[in-house]
Amino acid sequence: MAAITGERTDAATPESTESRNGAQAARAALGNLPSIYWWVAGVTAVLIVLVVSLIIWEPGMEFPSTVDQIQDDGSTKSVEISRIISAHVKTGTTWLVRNWGGLF
Repeated sequence: MAAITGERTDAATPESTESRNGAQAARAALGNLPSIYWWVAGVTAVLIVLVVSLIIWEPGMEFPSTVDQIQDDGSTKSVEISRIISAHVKTGTTWLVRNWGGLF
């Protein structure tokens, strides 16, 4: 009969009800925190990632300015990253103007 009516036959134990209510209370408490705490937590996380990245990167390390690309004939050619990025920016800008130019 329980399967037909959709009733649950397993009785909830007081321990499981208390732990469920405790978890719901914890989620509610986190949801009620003022937004400034969320901002502080986010900024703290970003600063931690920044500091760890700077420690790993080391001050003497330089950002790469060139990358090796494989040409059609199988040889490699060193190409400046700025040229690659500018080609993608130009392609994206052309697509935007062609498809959404009326919006601008």
